Amino acid sequence: RVACGAPCAHVDPYACNLRPAMPELPEVERARALVEKYCVGKRIVRVGVAEDEIVYCKVPTGDVESFLSGKTVRAAKRRGKHLWMELSAGPHPTFHFGMTGAMVVRGKEGAKYHRFVVDPSGDWPPRFWKLEIEMSDGICLAFTNSRRLGRIRFVDDPLTCSPLRELGVDPFSDGLSAATLGGILGDRSAPVKAVLMDQTLIAGIGNWIADEVCFQAAIHPKRRACDLSAAEVKRLAQKIVDVIAAAVGVDADAERFPDTWLFHYRWTKGKGPAKFPNGTRIEFSTVGGRTTAIVPSVQKMRGDTGEGDADDSVHDASVAVKKEPEAKGSRKRLAQRNSGPAARGKRAATQNPSEQGAKRAGRPVKEEAVIAVVESVSGSTLAETVVGTPAKKSNRKKAALGNATPKAARSQTSAKQEHARTTRRRSNRKHS
Repeated sequence: RVACGAPCAHVDPYACNLRPAMPELPEVERARALVEKYCVGKRIVRVGVAEDEIVYCKVPTGDVESFLSGKTVRAAKRRGKHLWMELSAGPHPTFHFGMTGAMVVRGKEGAKYHRFVVDPSGDWPPRFWKLEIEMSDGICLAFTNSRRLGRIRFVDDPLTCSPLRELGVDPFSDGLSAATLGGILGDRSAPVKAVLMDQTLIAGIGNWIADEVCFQAAIHPKRRACDLSAAEVKRLAQKIVDVIAAAVGVDADAERFPDTWLFHYRWTKGKGPAKFPNGTRIEFSTVGGRTTAIVPSVQKMRGDTGEGDADDSVHDASVAVKKEPEAKGSRKRLAQRNSGPAARGKRAATQNPSEQGAKRAGRPVKEEAVIAVVESVSGSTLAETVVGTPAKKSNRKKAALGNATPKAARSQTSAKQEHARTTRRRSNRKHS
């Protein structure tokens, strides 16, 4: 039984906006830990409900109160971006955070996203609150949702009811191996980022995580999923696990994310050039209907051709963006230095007289070594190397004759001599 009725097909009007950083797996996991810390094992003694038929999917206020009042919170669970409380009796409340959903405990802890913070010490209930519950020890928990894109549903068995039953593998709870990711990518021709954000395939990856893992794995988000090599799949799977684990490890506090992450520098679209501190450029495009941050110097449309190690430093994006950028106009200045009088004099000093004379006379200079192989009487081979000597016609003729067999050399000489005699006879007949 689904108490909320049919799922609401509300379209997110901010789907292509980079701001704010909407709650993804790490943010929802932090909210789950918050509920577990302050609510599990306690009884709900009071319920406050803000009228909002969109967020509650048209569930009446009276029903919400009866579903929760007097129940004990036995566990707080999560899958992907969905959180639910397991109560002493059903139905159980499930939460989808949308773009701005958050859990906050009065006077204790609140959500802290990239663009906004829910202050637990401010007015209570907090602004934009939708649900408030008070526990038997006086702890008050509230669910806020400013843009009304979040959803609160009540179901008897969350994992067997929509939308949780349609979710794919959870990278944090289930893990994600290269073999599993390879099976997901399979023969799909959709862009890599679009596949990663498909919640029916991988639950919990949203816009910023998809961009981050593609950047750190040095994979262009527009590449077809089926075109990734085994090495790239292995690298991408590892980065998905690493990025999510790192974000969860710091309670999804963006200020504590590593400085080398793309996350810190991707929010400047429309406010001037987006780039890393060292000048590495960030571009924006649309992939899978979402605005996407791309680092062209790291992420290429062509992929790996080998089976390299996923931890190979050549693919370490943090190393790539730390390289000092080439100063503006440096190539032009280098070309001027190489073509100036001082450079010409320096090059002339390193050339031997025969090279200089050959260049002044317009004769070609042999750039590579000329190897003359001579067959001696005893059958041994002698190689003489001549570097940088003028390439004269006589030398080329001798080399050609030396490399030919004796019979072939005599044939070439006889043919030339016969041609010369024929030419002389014709000239004599003409003059006579």
